[in-house]
Amino acid sequence: MASSKAGYERNRTRRLQYQNNYNKVKRLGRRKISKAERTSRELWRKAELDGRKSKYTNTIACRSNTVDDRRTLSMAGQEETEWDEWSTLRADLIAKYADQYFVHYVPAVQEAINKYVCTAKEVLESQERPHAGDDSAVHSLRRIVAGLHQELEIHKQGHNAFISALQDRALIFQGRRVHRRVFKKIYGF
Repeated sequence: MASSKAGYERNRTRRLQYQNNYNKVKRLGRRKISKAERTSRELWRKAELDGRKSKYTNTIACRSNTVDDRRTLSMAGQEETEWDEWSTLRADLIAKYADQYFVHYVPAVQEAINKYVCTAKEVLESQERPHAGDDSAVHSLRRIVAGLHQELEIHKQGHNAFISALQDRALIFQGRRVHRRVFKKIYGF
């Protein structure tokens, strides 16, 4: 009897570690999801546990992998142009200031966000019924503001977080939907 207890105690820590890792990878919540989505999330969590993927927070984008169905081709083109401009500016600032680039980058992005928010509010005020139908102009501005907000939010978490978000296709400029409640709480439209 004593020998079986010793074996149980000896393997207890390994079993608990295995169970903890299993729960972190396999326990994805109670919502029904497709097999492909489940496999994708399991691989993502396993990579996170193994240290191959950096953790990041992404409050302004929806968690689901579905793309924004209201995003038009013109919105996608405008977002791509915007993203290219900011990527170029970031690369130039990194080349010029190295580790201190963020000090110069944040005010530029904040200024652009403020400009787009003012434009969106002007568009909303010019409409007869501001909140009756969310037209594509306001939605396009919302997506750009959210993408710039996300740019700051993820870059504050470090380069590895940004690379992980890119690989996960978690960026709004890659088509991810905007979390409208969070966005409205922050920007008011």
